[in-house]
Amino acid sequence: MERVGERAMIDLNVPAPEMEYVQPPVIQWPIRKVLTKSDANPNVCWLRLPVQQVRNYILPNLPIQKINILERENPILINVVNDDIAKAYRIKFKFRRASSSYMLQETRPLIMEGTLLTGQEIKFRWVAGEDGQEGALHFSVLPQ
Repeated sequence: MERVGERAMIDLNVPAPEMEYVQPPVIQWPIRKVLTKSDANPNVCWLRLPVQQVRNYILPNLPIQKINILERENPILINVVNDDIAKAYRIKFKFRRASSSYMLQETRPLIMEGTLLTGQEIKFRWVAGEDGQEGALHFSVLPQ
């Protein structure tokens, strides 16, 4: 910048400093499931999750003690959050060796909200807790 008299002159030929554009983080929903008739049935009260996706995206976020409990086919309680209505639940999460499946048990409260219907596709993601808080499995219904 040069001063000529009392005015400041800007040299327009000087390139602006390069600024790096940072893409805002995209919320990933790595687990997808189309609800079956039994998933959305309030009398059945369990929702089976895709095994490999659970192993890839949920189990790595659990303490080893809880994973050991699951491997012995005992349920653990986890936080489950319906992001569509901003409501949290404590739901049993279990591994069944006979069917080699992971499932959410006692899901009647989720189904009775009326947001989970047969044929809908839902997405899941694990959100880690902050400051020592326990994480949660979040879900949302995909638009049809």
